[in-house]
Amino acid sequence: PNATRPLRDAHRLLFGDFDWTCYHYGYGEDDNWCRERVRAGTVDGVAFYFGYGGGDHRCGGCSCCKGTEAIERLGPWSCHFYSNGQNDAWCQQQVYAGSENGTVFYFGPAGGDRRCNTCSCCTGKDPDYCNLWQNGADAADVSPRERSEAERWFDAEVSVFAICLPDRKNRLHRITSSLSALAIDFEVTPGIDFTKPGQYRDARQNGLVPANFSFSEAQSTAKYQIPEWGGVEGTMGCAAAHRHTMGIAISKAQRTKKPLVLTLEDDAVLVHDFKVKLYRLLRSEAPCDWEVMSLKSFEPHGRCVSQHLFQVAPDHSLPADRCFHGSGSTGTLGMFYRAEALPRIRALLKQTQWNSKHPLCLDIDVAMTSLSDELAYYGVSNNLAPGLMSRDGSYSSRGNLNWNAWQMDLDE
Repeated sequence: PNATRPLRDAHRLLFGDFDWTCYHYGYGEDDNWCRERVRAGTVDGVAFYFGYGGGDHRCGGCSCCKGTEAIERLGPWSCHFYSNGQNDAWCQQQVYAGSENGTVFYFGPAGGDRRCNTCSCCTGKDPDYCNLWQNGADAADVSPRERSEAERWFDAEVSVFAICLPDRKNRLHRITSSLSALAIDFEVTPGIDFTKPGQYRDARQNGLVPANFSFSEAQSTAKYQIPEWGGVEGTMGCAAAHRHTMGIAISKAQRTKKPLVLTLEDDAVLVHDFKVKLYRLLRSEAPCDWEVMSLKSFEPHGRCVSQHLFQVAPDHSLPADRCFHGSGSTGTLGMFYRAEALPRIRALLKQTQWNSKHPLCLDIDVAMTSLSDELAYYGVSNNLAPGLMSRDGSYSSRGNLNWNAWQMDLDE
C-alpha cells in the first residue's frame, strides 16, 4: 500500500476501471439487448456500454462495448461482514457510491467472481482514490461560519505572490482581476526573460544564477539530451524567477510572521471557492510534516495519502543524474509552502537545479520531484475537476523563449 507509482491514466479516469472492447452481437442480440445489459449494471466483473456511432468512443466506433473490470488495480479484497442495518442492498449502494477515502465495495451473489472467496460483499483498497476527478468538485455544505473562518484564516496566514513577466501585460491584468474578485491580496514579483539585454548579467550579480553555472555547457548538453526543448533560456528564467520570489517571500515572512506562502504563475486561474477548499485541505487532510504542496500537479506519481493529496515521489528507475526526468508530478502553477521550510527548500533547489552538466534539473518541477526523498512534498492531482485552479489556456512563455533563443550564448 505504500508503493509509489503513476496514478491512473486518463482513459480509466474517463471510462472507469474497465478494459473496454467492441462487443459483436450473437444470435438474438441487438441494440436493445445491449441497452438491457447496460441497465443491469456490473455483473461478475463485466459491464456494458451503449452509444450510437461509438458514443464516447471508449471502444472505438462500436455502439455496444463490453468492459471487463480491472480488479487487479484494486485490492487486496476481503469479506465484509454486515453489522446492524447492513445487508445486500446496503452493499450494493456502497458499490454504486464508488471509492470513499480509498475503500471500494464489490457485490456478487454467492461470491460472484470469487475475489473474496464465497462472500457476497467484499471491500478493497483503491490506491488511486486521490486521483478521481469527482474529488475536485465544488466545496459542498459550506456554512456561512465556515466560509468566514476560511477567509479570515487565509487573509491572516497566507502571503500570496504572482510571478509575471513584465511584458505580458495581458496576463498581469487577468490575474489581477481574478485575484481581486476573490478578495486575495497579492504581491507581483517579476518573471525573468534572459533573452532581454542585461537580464542574465544582473541575475548573476544578484546571485539568482550561481557564479559557477555555465550557460554554454548547459545549453550544449541540453541540445544533446533534450533537443525538443530547443534551448534552456526560458527554463533558466523560470528557475531564477521562482528563486527570486522565494527570497522575497522569506523576507516578508520574517516581517509579517505569516506562516504560509502561495506562489502563482501568471496563467493560474483560481476556483471561486479556493479559500474554503485550501482551508479544508490544510485543516483535515494535510499531513503534519508537510513542507511544500503543488496545488496543480500534472501526471502525478507517488501514493495517495488522503482524498485530495498524494505524496510526490520520483521514479527511481530513471537516471538520477537527470533528476529522474520523466517521473511526472510536473507543473508549478500554484506552489504552497510552509514559510519556515522555504530557506531549506531554496537552498536544496540551488544545489540541484544550477548544475551545468545536468540541464534537465533546471526545471523547478523536475528538481522538486527529485528532492521529494528529502522534502515532505505533496500534490493535488490535475485530474481533480475543477480542483483548486486551472490554466488560462495561453501559450507557455518558457517554451517560447527556449525555442526562440536557442542560438544565443549568454556567456558571451
